[in-house]
Amino acid sequence: MRLTSAVIFAGILCVVLPMGAAHGQVPADTSGELSLDSLLSIDVSAAAKHAQSTTEAPASVTVITSEDIARYGFRTLADVLATVRGFYTTYDHNYSYVGVRGFSRPGDFNDRVLLLWNGHTLNEDVYGSAMLGTDLGISLDHVSRIEIVRGPGSALYGTSAMLAVINVVTKNGNQINGVQGSTEVGGHGLFGGAVALGKQFASGLDLALNGTWTGIDGSDLGFPAPGGSTVTHNLDWDRFRGVSAQMQFRGLTVNGFATSRRKGIPTGSYETIPGDPRTQTRDQRRFLDLRYDDNLSDKMGLMLRGYYDQYFYDGAWAYEVTSRDSSKGEWMGAEGQWRWDVIPSNRIVVGTEIQDHRHATYRSWDVDTVYFDGDFPYNVQSVYLQDELQLGAYAAVTAGLRYDHYSESGSALSPRLALLLYPRQAGTIKLLYGEAFRAPNISERTIGNGVDVQQNPDLKPEKMRTYEAVWEKRVSRRVFVSASLYHYRIRDLIDQVEDTVTEVSEFANVSRTITTGAAADLSLELPGDRDVYFSYSYQDARDPGRQVHLTNSPFHLAQARVSTPIARYFRLSATGRYESARTTVKDTRTPPFFLASASLSFRPVNPLHPSAASFWQKSQLTLTVDNLFNNGYELPGGTEHTQAALPQYGRWVTLKLSVGL
Repeated sequence: MRLTSAVIFAGILCVVLPMGAAHGQVPADTSGELSLDSLLSIDVSAAAKHAQSTTEAPASVTVITSEDIARYGFRTLADVLATVRGFYTTYDHNYSYVGVRGFSRPGDFNDRVLLLWNGHTLNEDVYGSAMLGTDLGISLDHVSRIEIVRGPGSALYGTSAMLAVINVVTKNGNQINGVQGSTEVGGHGLFGGAVALGKQFASGLDLALNGTWTGIDGSDLGFPAPGGSTVTHNLDWDRFRGVSAQMQFRGLTVNGFATSRRKGIPTGSYETIPGDPRTQTRDQRRFLDLRYDDNLSDKMGLMLRGYYDQYFYDGAWAYEVTSRDSSKGEWMGAEGQWRWDVIPSNRIVVGTEIQDHRHATYRSWDVDTVYFDGDFPYNVQSVYLQDELQLGAYAAVTAGLRYDHYSESGSALSPRLALLLYPRQAGTIKLLYGEAFRAPNISERTIGNGVDVQQNPDLKPEKMRTYEAVWEKRVSRRVFVSASLYHYRIRDLIDQVEDTVTEVSEFANVSRTITTGAAADLSLELPGDRDVYFSYSYQDARDPGRQVHLTNSPFHLAQARVSTPIARYFRLSATGRYESARTTVKDTRTPPFFLASASLSFRPVNPLHPSAASFWQKSQLTLTVDNLFNNGYELPGGTEHTQAALPQYGRWVTLKLSVGL
């Protein structure tokens, strides 16, 4: 069935792609798509903490635009990342997880990937988790672009920026320019809506506000359980909402963010009673960020910012007596950055950041007993330096270094070095070296046996070292190719172990991994406003101590995206992805699978009445079918699950209407 689905998918592409050229009457869609020229020169800020083109960035960078999101019907960041070279995802019917270049530790809550929202860190300070699924709580309708920077980023950002840095950049008021709204309905009881308001005034003041509310009822699912399988009825429900706001005036930017999600858990994780509706979790995330960034002169620039963050979590777990747990994170921080163009070809960036984590709590209890209750505040002081030097017309060097000191877990030094070569007619060659770290989180830094709680003083940060070579070339006006070879090592990986004397579990730096891989992708911009993307990745991630391949790590990934007009006002966009088998934490293997999705959109960009042009250019009706061929597949679960692998949903149809004024 996997091979049949892939063959059918390829056949559809072969039939549909020529249709764009055959329909000479198809109008060009100028509502916001980027040409290949524009995409390659688009400014990104996540790679160097200031704007630069993807070619200049000292890393392997992918940019997903708002038009990509609209065309392919992406609903979550996990949907987006599943189609990006070297990335793959896992869903355990509570949270979505991402793997990067062969590494995705089951149950790690994405704490080795740094997630930014308009440059502000979204990873919370109790578990270090990054919200990549519905727990993000904000519709991707409001996103201008997603910057995906592969490799270590600790030289600029500190902890968690090990495997990748992902920066979500929202639309400003000028891009919204009025009111935009959407509503969608679909399978599994999906119903939701989103609205955005934005305007740029003559004074230069730019305001943007957006909100989201979505509910999913879920469907019946069958899970293996002790004594036989369990079928859950409408327990995979999901409710999330959120609001994001941004104000820009000259050099001042204010960002606000607040989201909340409640989720039913049907899997019987943590040995809860399978099929019991009491098991559910709730997550909330908020922040306020004030930033001033302006040039002091032609050669100097200054950035100052301050921020305040909150994180809340609580869970209910269905045992004979309902068990509860909760966490709270509350912190504030400040950052200063000074940029100096010593000469036109040399820029120096110096920055410092401080954080005061006033509360980082975890509590576990039931109606009779409090099992764990601790608050572990800490602070962080950081300083970083980066030097960017252009060596004539054919080479550039970026060197960086960051020092972080954690009051509870010691210090980390993160260097970075990149040599960029621009040989004539050969594209761009990037030779990259970097180190990164992850500081132990609150749950790892404590030891508890149900009565006593104490610090775990021997726990150290995880360390990563990466070597990478990247080649990027614009083959022609319509063709762009890139390829990369990489090798990285992670040492002092934190795993849970049990003391044989006290029988108390604690976390320790006991593991390491070595990974070697290669990847390549191809982007085509064909006549008739047709786009094609294909990527392939090979990744060999191993535990050298046990001489085994890492769990939850496929050897092979292949991804494809295609978008083409098929008739007047209609566009067909499709994605396909193949993953080879993954090893589970129970030493079984999930079968390889192929998944395809398709979106048919209707957008009349040339209305009969000229006065309606603005409305129609901002309006679109989209029918999206995920798992087009209704293929059954499973993904590995974590150690908290009795099942080795968790079944995923089959075909899922949604209908979305977007309008604008």
